This record gives sequence, C-alpha cells and structure tokens, in this order.
Amino acid sequence: MASEGTTTHPRRESRPGGRRARLVERAALGDLRPSWDRLVDKSASPTPFLKSWWIDNTAQGEVVYLLAVDADGSLLGGLALQRDRVGPNGVGPDRLRSVGQPTLAPDHIDVVAAAPHYAEVATAVAGWIREGDHVVDLDGLAASSDLPWLLDAPTVSLEAAPYLPMDPLDPTGHLPGRLRSTIRRSGRRLDKAGWSPRRVPVADAEPAVARLLDLHEHRWEEDSALLTDRCRLAAALVSGISRGDVVVHELARDDEVIASEVELLAGERVCFYQAGRLTDHEFRGSGSVLKAAVLEWAAEAGYREFDLLRGEESYKDDWATRVRTVRRIRTGYGWRGAACAAAMNTWKTLAGRLVGLRSADPTAS
Repeated sequence: MASEGTTTHPRRESRPGGRRARLVERAALGDLRPSWDRLVDKSASPTPFLKSWWIDNTAQGEVVYLLAVDADGSLLGGLALQRDRVGPNGVGPDRLRSVGQPTLAPDHIDVVAAAPHYAEVATAVAGWIREGDHVVDLDGLAASSDLPWLLDAPTVSLEAAPYLPMDPLDPTGHLPGRLRSTIRRSGRRLDKAGWSPRRVPVADAEPAVARLLDLHEHRWEEDSALLTDRCRLAAALVSGISRGDVVVHELARDDEVIASEVELLAGERVCFYQAGRLTDHEFRGSGSVLKAAVLEWAAEAGYREFDLLRGEESYKDDWATRVRTVRRIRTGYGWRGAACAAAMNTWKTLAGRLVGLRSADPTAS
C-alpha cells in the first residue's frame, strides 16, 4: 500500500482576512452543536470521533470543549477532550485525553476547523493547554495535526491506518483475485441458502447494535478490549444511527443474522469500525461478502473514501490501497503534569527494552 508518510506538516499560516479567535472552555456544546458537527465534516480529515454523538456517549471522565469563537460568538473550531486524573485512585494530576480513549480507540483526532482558520484555532487551543497543570495524552492523533509541534510533545507511538480512495464505478475492482473469487463463490453459496446483505433501518438500531456486539464477542471473545466498554459503545452507536452518522449492515435471513458490520460516517469518509460473525464452516466467507456489499453501498451513496482506521491486521492489506499514520503524543505542563508525563514516557521506553531483553534471555522463565 502507498503511504502518506509519518512526518508532521510544516507550520500552517492563517490566510489573510482571518477572524481573531477567542477561546472559551465549555462542558457542553449547547446551541453550537450543529455548527460543531458541520465543522467536523468540513475539516481536512473529517473524523466521526469528534462528532457530538460520539463525545456525548463515550467520554470517560469530564468533557472539555475548547471552543474558538470570533467577536460575534460564531464558532471557528476547537477541540474536544476528556479530563480525569492520573492514578487508580485519582490522586495524580489532571489528564487530558482523546474522547473514548483508551478502550474505544478514537482515530484521526485533530483540531476542528475549516481550512482558513485551522492555524489560528490550533494555536489558540495549544495556548490554553500549555497554560494548565496537567498531563496531555492524546492517542489516535492525525499525522497531519499541528498539535505535536505546537505542544512540543514527543510521539510515543505510531500506528498504520489503511484506507481506500473509492472508485465509484468499481469499488471492489482493486481486490486481489483470490479475494474476489472467494466473494463470488461464497456469495453464491450463501445466497442460495437465503442469506443476503441488508442495511439496518433506524427503527431497528438498538437490537441491531446488540446483535453486532454479540457477534463480535462470538468472533473474538476475550481478545476484544472493546467489549470491556460495551454499554458505553452501544449507547454511542445507537445515538449515531439515529443521527444518520452510523450505519450497520447485516448478512441476514429473515430474523437470523450471521454477520454484521458497523461504519461511522464523517464528511465524504466511511470508516469501518467493528464487525462480528458466526464462525461455523457453513458460513465461511460471510464477512468478506458483507464487506464487499458495504463498499458497493458506499460508492453508490457517493462517499469518496473507505477508511479501515488504525491497526495492522493483515486482512486490511486486501481491502485498502493506501495508508496514513496516527500517533500518540504525551507531555505535561505545570510541575506535577510535567513530572508525571516524563515518568510515564520513561517507563514506556524502559518497559519496551525490558521485554526485548527478556525475550533474548534463554534462561528467562
């Protein structure tokens, strides 16, 4: 897959005529919710993980909206974070993280702003963060974000995020021959048995999400960290479906479902989030048949990108043709925040080295 690289973009300057941003902190969007969601869709890398339905339902701790507004109070952009305290008993300094981090894996996080105001909004957001006394631990940050250099924050991890620019005329034409053959053969067999793809209607949101998570648990069992936060995720997905920002497709026969897949929508991007299926031999190939149907739906609906989000699972190589990176940054401000972040970063580096030394030691038990 082609890569967009991992370096941060050079500093972006505000365009002439930009409006001076004033930053305000709020716990809720209130009447700015429609404006915020429109700005998310218009951002350079629109992400569903900054839509209001996601933030309302997945935050672990206190929600903090850093909103940049002009003199008239019009919203120019901002950033949504969740705030808690470091340590199992909440005795450490405040901590700012991406909303839904860590278990729900938010992705492509960045300052929300239309292009003409991005630099001004990002600078205002970074200024607020740098003046605090807290740890800043942002996972899933878009590689194009200016926040790492504005915050002078080290990158503690990088992950690949494969994606597919959609071909509206042939959305599955890029697939390897063996996979296309599997989809054709499995599709014929499953269709003959009465199984066909369908998009779940809004009215069926709650039972459809329950089926999806049950199938996901059946497929991955204890290997899925996602299911440790099942209730929060279920509420978010149902809310997203009701808003038209989440779609679920199933491979079904009447009331029976053997495979399910959920996509999150933002701008012209369709983001594959999770899936589940039965693993019986007779249902082999059901996941691939369903995903091909989702691609066909996305192309017909006019979406221009199918994003498989972060993760280097080998199956993604078949479905994506390009790859971005997302990063995790961690730093701190104030004496407590700086000391805590430095200790966390040192431990992360040391722990990796210890694992390497242990694996190289033949006497290690």
